[in-house]
Amino acid sequence: MKLKHEKYTLELSSTRRIASGSFDSKDNILVNLFFENIQGIGEAVPIHQFNEDYISIDSWFDSIQEDIPANPEEIKSTADLLSEKRVPNSVIAAIDMCLYDIMGKIKRTSLYSMLGLFYIPQGPVSKTIYINTPEKMIEQAIRFKGYPVIKLKINSEMDLDMVKKIHDASGYSKLIIDSNEGWGVDEAIDKIRFLKKHEYILFFEQPIRARNLSGLEEIKRKVNASVFLDEDIITLKDLDDTRGLVDGVSLKIQKCGGIYKTIEMITRARKNNFKVLLSSYTESAISITAASHLIPLVDFIDLDGNIYVTNEKYSGAYIDAKGNMIIPSRPGIGLTAINALH
Repeated sequence: MKLKHEKYTLELSSTRRIASGSFDSKDNILVNLFFENIQGIGEAVPIHQFNEDYISIDSWFDSIQEDIPANPEEIKSTADLLSEKRVPNSVIAAIDMCLYDIMGKIKRTSLYSMLGLFYIPQGPVSKTIYINTPEKMIEQAIRFKGYPVIKLKINSEMDLDMVKKIHDASGYSKLIIDSNEGWGVDEAIDKIRFLKKHEYILFFEQPIRARNLSGLEEIKRKVNASVFLDEDIITLKDLDDTRGLVDGVSLKIQKCGGIYKTIEMITRARKNNFKVLLSSYTESAISITAASHLIPLVDFIDLDGNIYVTNEKYSGAYIDAKGNMIIPSRPGIGLTAINALH
């Protein structure tokens, strides 16, 4: 199979700011695999948490050319081999997407059907309000008015009264509070205690720095609230190490290493009695659509990583007016080139 890769700079309609930083665009990698006359499409998203950038990730694609299988059915063995070689998960995810896309096109079936899943429109998919001035965040909440679920990014400086103001301005949406490791343990305990009185809060996501198991134990001991982990959860071992400490986990196909690896993680999460949030980074419709096929396997959906992207190359899954994710039934991942629509 022939491998091609190129920079794909996602231009955003507004600045995205979370507790750890902000950005106006994102340099991802568009990946194509060609099997005979069939094109498989994938995307690699450098992950800030792992100190990755476009240059460090893009260089991997030249080095793994010899590991690309001649047979596109070898999805599992390819993912396992690349993992053994310590290839970054975002690179593995892009190759994994391409292989699944090719196989779906060969079999002339959608990815979710190929996985043995039955799909009906499901939601709600949460939409995210990023850290900004109080006025800007209220404006965004008003734009989302009537939307079922909003993920609210928060940091140590934010006035907690803003949470209720955003809830009210949104038309009383349910909220997910995501501090992206932004709180200390004592701070998290105090703030979760203050906020958990609001019945419209679904859960608190990654309140403290990752790899602080004792901190998670203290939060669980002192606060009766639903907590999910994101940055803490990368491997199957992480799911085992945090069992019993929290209620759920946030999984991303880029972080897990693709569709096959994410299904492995979902299976282990269920074994460990975790609820599962299927989430995303700042990604294009390529990754979002690939991930959307796993929606029947999860409890919560946070696949809005491309709603601010202004230069999409492909169309695929989308969120309808009711907040449901509509997944394409076309063969493979189900992408259509934007220029082919005009």
